[in-house]
Amino acid sequence: MIEHTFANPTEEAISNFEKCLKRYKQIFSSILRNPPKNEGNREQLKIHTLQGILISGSSRTMVVSKDLVDECISIFDIASLYSTARQMPQHPGLPRVSELPQKLTSIISSFTQSIVEDSNILDRIMDLWEIELDITNETLLLIKNRALGSNKHQNQVKELFQEIRLALAAAIFNWSAQRSLPSAIVIRLIKILSKYKSTEASGSIDDVTLTMLFALLYSYDTSVLQEQEDRRLIQNLNMVKDGEFTQ
Repeated sequence: MIEHTFANPTEEAISNFEKCLKRYKQIFSSILRNPPKNEGNREQLKIHTLQGILISGSSRTMVVSKDLVDECISIFDIASLYSTARQMPQHPGLPRVSELPQKLTSIISSFTQSIVEDSNILDRIMDLWEIELDITNETLLLIKNRALGSNKHQNQVKELFQEIRLALAAAIFNWSAQRSLPSAIVIRLIKILSKYKSTEASGSIDDVTLTMLFALLYSYDTSVLQEQEDRRLIQNLNMVKDGEFTQ
């Protein structure tokens, strides 16, 4: 539907596209949010190592080994990482809408703005990038749970991490390039980037950090004020509507 609407933006196609966005808004709002860990279920699993589990169709119980329970919990924890990895290619970034009809541009802009405001997704992306997706901590977790194999497998995991982090950075960059960033995100970026120390022998900046740096620079870009004719979009830019943004 997206390809059809963008290629042939008739009134009917745009109307159907808008209805589709409203219908699936909840799905978009839940992007990057894994179900919370259920401690009750975890404790129930641990109880089975002492009391056993009732065998279906029988009055007998079977004690579950602690190793099996620990393995199940570990698999769930590790799966959270790969769940994020699967979501990123499906939602690689916000669409560029500068060359689309004004009505379609406004619909997309309003929808993405509401997603950002309702689900706090920019802060969620920053949390993942800065805190949760720490390669050192995740590697230790994988080693602890015997989930890392050969050197080839370890390299694949590291590459996956970099792909996820780069996709997150690209999402922040795309939003900044189109709408600028809220002052709270800008301040957070400044604090993080000011502490950055290159791990490369050449002293060069890695792709993820470079993307975030350009996202920060884009948040101060004023060229859109000269290029964009849609007053509604201009008024929604954070640098315009937030009187304390430049401070």
